Amino acid sequence: MHASPPCQRYSKASICRPGLAARYPDLIPPVRRALRKLGKPSIIENVPGSPLTNPVTLCGTMFGLGADFPPHGPVELQRHRLFESSVPLVAPRPCNHQVTAIRIFGHGRPGNSELRGPGYAEAGREAMGIWWMNRDQLDEAIPPAYANQVGGQVLRRLKVMAA
Repeated sequence: MHASPPCQRYSKASICRPGLAARYPDLIPPVRRALRKLGKPSIIENVPGSPLTNPVTLCGTMFGLGADFPPHGPVELQRHRLFESSVPLVAPRPCNHQVTAIRIFGHGRPGNSELRGPGYAEAGREAMGIWWMNRDQLDEAIPPAYANQVGGQVLRRLKVMAA
């Protein structure tokens, strides 16, 4: 089971505005309780700063996610997400921020003041590995590489447990 409760309560964009974060529900505790009640392997995903227990952090640089964004050149996806799991998870490697970051957040607004202009949404879709979504949908998405990483680890763990 995988759950991604809305992140607005914990996002930096909400926390930096007095009183805004408190307007959003704190859904991680009830989601955690519901998943534990099911008694199945589970994962909860959320943003840095969220109250996840012993999470592993994934970043696009761990998977070589990026894009070419003329006239800026190569950009890399720096989209940190936390994953709490009922089975042990590990990151494939450390973050390796080497080139200009493309960050996907902000309800369709570019997440980088220096990266703007035509082609931003296309570069975001390419960097996330999600060609079929519009810019607003990308804000709420997890790169498929992240889901593959954590889901693959859970599946391998289940195979070991079944053997």
